[in-house]
Amino acid sequence: MLRLSHAEYQKMFGFSNQGAPTQSESYKRNIKLVTAQCIRNIKTAHITSIWKPGQLFFVEWDGATALTLNELLRADYRSLSGYRKAWKIACRDAVLSAGGMCSIKSPVVLSLYRRSKRLIDNDGLSAAFKFAIDGMRFAQLIPDDNPKVITDIKLEQEIGEPLLRMVFEVSK
Repeated sequence: MLRLSHAEYQKMFGFSNQGAPTQSESYKRNIKLVTAQCIRNIKTAHITSIWKPGQLFFVEWDGATALTLNELLRADYRSLSGYRKAWKIACRDAVLSAGGMCSIKSPVVLSLYRRSKRLIDNDGLSAAFKFAIDGMRFAQLIPDDNPKVITDIKLEQEIGEPLLRMVFEVSK
């Protein structure tokens, strides 16, 4: 019969020697909570969308929050899968609420706006919208998210109550 010492048992099941979670375990748990909160915010956000054929598609999620680049990089696969799915559904709902037959075949300029309790680095701002942009591709608003389709991305953010906005304008 194999007997484990208390220390071996703790190590085997990922506990630190003190029985309390390690810093990385605590951080992973925090990322899971942040991801779950973002998913809830996306699902409960008020959607406003406007479709002007041949000109633009505007969508705003009032109350929604997006994971930052650092949070995306530290999130586990299961959490990201739920987050990705929430954005697919939110984007589908945005397209449907604008009439349902929204599709842009021309190159577009994408404007991304984020309002939240704190600012994030601009280099991570477009990454925070990655799953929302993929969701718009999934909802068939745009054929792809490559540089031939999205020719330019404009970024804007400010401090305030949570709100996310995307505007797809047909390039001139």
